[in-house]
Amino acid sequence: MAEQNLQRIRHTDQLIFNEDGDLVGIQNPKGHGKNFLPVRMSADGLSLVSGDGLLGTLRTSPNYVALLGDSRTASNRALNAGVNLAAWNASGVFSALRARSGQRLRMVYNGGVAGDRTDEINVRLETALAYFPGLVIYWGGLNDIAEQYPSASASGATAFANIRTAGLRAISTGAVFLVFTEYPATGWSAAQVSQLFELNARLSNWAQNTPGVVLFDV
Repeated sequence: MAEQNLQRIRHTDQLIFNEDGDLVGIQNPKGHGKNFLPVRMSADGLSLVSGDGLLGTLRTSPNYVALLGDSRTASNRALNAGVNLAAWNASGVFSALRARSGQRLRMVYNGGVAGDRTDEINVRLETALAYFPGLVIYWGGLNDIAEQYPSASASGATAFANIRTAGLRAISTGAVFLVFTEYPATGWSAAQVSQLFELNARLSNWAQNTPGVVLFDV
């Protein structure tokens, strides 16, 4: 079978998984004249393999995870201090997640930078998506409100708008977009706490009504 480009296979409802979470086939594959094509994931998680060999590349890999955010995402390294993803995958919380998933998950990008607002975080969005993540984890908004950006009365709505832009772009590639709610910092004014509530309420409503968006309520 000639290699076929599967860039249009973007949504998880076109990929069929068994009860153990393993990929077993594609529903209505383009150009094959059948309702179901048995396939498996390649060892690197970026390609689909049929009984006749390499079928094509995925637009996203369900096992690949990309992080976007501020200091809470940056963890123990800065974005400009080099990439040590092997160490990142083998330690900390993500190591535990990998263990729970049977080592299926793989961190491919950590776009966390301390102090960044959501507009600054979004600058790295396309870089993150270039790694074909099946899951994009986004944690930001705290610094928007802390800096009262762009104003004291609009920081919550502005942060939400930026997060929504990133989320819609991510899910358009077939990725799941997981976003965190925010919590107040010590010393915040009543106005800042009000903006926090505004952000969280908008995130909650959006996640409930947008397929592909998952809200982690801290």
